[in-house]
Amino acid sequence: MPGKITNNTSADNIYFSPEQLSLLDKINTDPGYRDPVDQKNEAKYRTGLERLINRALSNKCTAQDILNLGVMATRMKNVFSKGKVSELGVGFYDSICKFCNELTGLEKDQAKFQYFETADFFNEEPGYKKKSNMAFNVYGYVILDDEQKLKLLGFREKLAKTNGYDQLTGEAGIIKQEYESFQYNAGEVVGTRILKASTVSSFIDREASACANASHYAFQYNTAKNPNVRAQVKKPDTNAINKLKAAEKQISEIKDAWAAMRDHTRISLFNSTEFNTMERAYKAYVTAYDNLMAGKTLDGKSSKGAQKYSPTQADLDTLRELQKSMQDAAKAYSTAKRAQKGGGIDKHSSKQGADRLAMADILSDFDAIEPVKNQPIKINHTNDINDLMNQANAIENAIFAKKDKVRNVKLSEIDNSPKSGRNKLDEHIRKLEKNEATKQKNRANDLSKR
Repeated sequence: MPGKITNNTSADNIYFSPEQLSLLDKINTDPGYRDPVDQKNEAKYRTGLERLINRALSNKCTAQDILNLGVMATRMKNVFSKGKVSELGVGFYDSICKFCNELTGLEKDQAKFQYFETADFFNEEPGYKKKSNMAFNVYGYVILDDEQKLKLLGFREKLAKTNGYDQLTGEAGIIKQEYESFQYNAGEVVGTRILKASTVSSFIDREASACANASHYAFQYNTAKNPNVRAQVKKPDTNAINKLKAAEKQISEIKDAWAAMRDHTRISLFNSTEFNTMERAYKAYVTAYDNLMAGKTLDGKSSKGAQKYSPTQADLDTLRELQKSMQDAAKAYSTAKRAQKGGGIDKHSSKQGADRLAMADILSDFDAIEPVKNQPIKINHTNDINDLMNQANAIENAIFAKKDKVRNVKLSEIDNSPKSGRNKLDEHIRKLEKNEATKQKNRANDLSKR
């Protein structure tokens, strides 16, 4: 049965075949369809033009991808306008140019590489109309409706059916040569040699910078000044807000427990890698939570004006991933300490060691943000697991870029930490001691039976 992907289309009869739906799913879940790969890897596309179409079809489409696709189509149109025989025809490439220009607002076709550099790109860059039709979601990815996706799928299907396409002969061979020229031209613009997949990703796709600027644009741009630029505006997600509020007590408890740990000296020389990792994961989690509760984005950015940022289900998903990272880091710390000491909490002579192991036990099973049940992965929404992990890493890095200078905490300050935190640590110390005593008793019983 054919089906629809999204509801964001003006036409009611836009349907996709099962094959098209399957392809879109693969493009979104398998980076091999849209990302540059090295020679040793097998790409899921045959030409650079196909790769750019795939990127435009994906839920990670950026303004840079639309620019790149338009430039490549213009180059191909120019090649065949000069007399070379084209199976697809000049009109095919012209249709792709018009598709891209309608989105970007370009007044004329552009055959040279350029890049999406500033948040005001569509309003100030020379050669662009002040009426771009491009819309962004809050993560800076381009929103295309179903009709636009069908057009792109049509371009891709026609391209793949040309004679000798799989063998990169005929028209496909010319596309390959022109894409290599496009890469070389891009290298001249950015002042680097674009040879490997990593440099293609950094200097041609430019996903991170394009998303950062477009996300800022979507949030901050005054649409009254330019009503044709659409920024996705979401209603407050009351479900997400309620779940965050429900977790407040649990989050407060682990903050108190962390503050109550003996000897919080943060000189890295005296901390193990495992402890530093656990500390970083813990701080990334609670800071992201605090940011959302304060009406900011996960990484602490404030909205301009009086209106605060409203958390979404996608934010909860990312917070959930940060929580899992914290749990995993705590388990890794416990495992490392047990291996080092040759046992559990009974082998820790210092109060500091016992406190840290108890803290790891608290964090290992900490579960304040419940998992999302039956949450479908939708096209045009970045909530698949790879996106979430990328968001979590980006948020963690953004938080720690602003990290305050480390200072030593005096014992007097530790003693003044909340009693609830001290009680929670002691509770887990007793739990671990009880577990170790039970294990020792069981071992003794086993030995006596031999």
